[in-house]
Amino acid sequence: MHRLRIGMVQINTTVGDFRGNTQRILQAIVEGKSLGADLLTFPELAICGYAQWYSASGVEVL
Repeated sequence: MHRLRIGMVQINTTVGDFRGNTQRILQAIVEGKSLGADLLTFPELAICGYAQWYSASGVEVL
């Protein structure tokens, strides 16, 4: 029976820094692979970044 090794990644993202966030994700993939992970999960909106206070300000604008 094959075991599936799953890794959960937590990275610090910057809102709007697509290139920097993507670089951090790619680095995490390389590290996860070297540690034997078969599957990695990332936070939602990891590429574009997420900030809680932006959603609240968006509601006020509407």
